[in-house]
Amino acid sequence: MILIPRSISYYKSRNNKMPFMDWISNLDPSTKEVVYERIEKVKVGYFGDYKNLGDGVFELRINFGSGYRIYYAVNGKDIILLLCAGNKDTQSRDVKKAKFFWEEYKNAKKD
Repeated sequence: MILIPRSISYYKSRNNKMPFMDWISNLDPSTKEVVYERIEKVKVGYFGDYKNLGDGVFELRINFGSGYRIYYAVNGKDIILLLCAGNKDTQSRDVKKAKFFWEEYKNAKKD
């Protein structure tokens, strides 16, 4: 398997909110560490357990705690845009938010 390094960026809404950063700031230190380790793997091109959710949005699954999920889109060839995150309990709501954020991001780029 050939790993392709990626850059990570964070979605910022029109009102300057950063849903992923807001979410991670509320996690305990050990959970933050696990999440950031997962992101580091993505940076080197190893995605591990992920799922294509359609409409350009993907879900990184983290098998830790309450089943954390990171929702992202690929922006260009090598930039991963982290949209938002949550856990298994909030999954359906988080997927809808991620798809909305991705559409908002793409529409803002057109303006």
